[in-house]
Amino acid sequence: MTEEVDNINLKYLSDIIQKNLSSILLFSILLSLISFTSSFFFDRSYKSEATIISSSNLGQSSGLDGVSDLLGLGGSSSNKKVVEAIAILQSRDFISNFLFKYGLEDYTLGKSSLDVNKLKSDIDYSSNNNFDKKEIDGLTARFKKRFISIDQSDQDGLIVLSLAAKKAEDSQIILNLIIEELEFTMKNRYLNDKKNIIFSLEKILSESPDNNTKKIIQGIYNSEKRALISGKVKSNLIFEIIDAPHLPGGYHYPNRLRFIIFGFVFGFLLSYLYFFRKQIIQ
Repeated sequence: MTEEVDNINLKYLSDIIQKNLSSILLFSILLSLISFTSSFFFDRSYKSEATIISSSNLGQSSGLDGVSDLLGLGGSSSNKKVVEAIAILQSRDFISNFLFKYGLEDYTLGKSSLDVNKLKSDIDYSSNNNFDKKEIDGLTARFKKRFISIDQSDQDGLIVLSLAAKKAEDSQIILNLIIEELEFTMKNRYLNDKKNIIFSLEKILSESPDNNTKKIIQGIYNSEKRALISGKVKSNLIFEIIDAPHLPGGYHYPNRLRFIIFGFVFGFLLSYLYFFRKQIIQ
């Protein structure tokens, strides 16, 4: 009985389409044309993309990293670096510091265009910061929602970054700056981790009675401490850029094909509901 009722219902619904097909299609096409026309009134945005990979995937971890793993002092595995990089990029502090460091507050709010001559990290914009905490949170949320997107690739260690802006050149320039800032931030964290590990190794060296172990650790300790003191940390110890930010060849938004499809589907459903309601009333 239920199957018969279902068949009757389906036949009833299909009959509405067959009887009013020309009107439904005409209205659907009309709405798709309106939707297509409206897409010209939206601001265009251009998206630049970049791909980076954690250095552990490239087999470039240092001797101290291996020793620290063995001693249980913390390591620098590929997964850890990927998680750390994504967490930094999504953090409020990183984004807000980045925006104020390069004076991009008004640009983010759409109040000014990008001035390449002012994009210098050695200029202190923070002294001109008149934003309160709520406004900074709003800036951060706006930048994350409208500008940058982060995807972790299926391949271990890969991160795909993309940034959308109103001008193709802007998207490439800002994405380059973000990668530089990420590198700078991760280097500092890397150096702090080194300091903690070296401190732990100093303690082990002072307590270890095994001369062979002492000799091995001492050699690595001396080498890494010299590098730490000199501040020399190679970029590829943090991550390596596989695909650098490129200049977009065409606009990313609006996608006019999607506008056409949306208008047609919405028009089809709306006109069908109209004839369905009309049939019930009759």
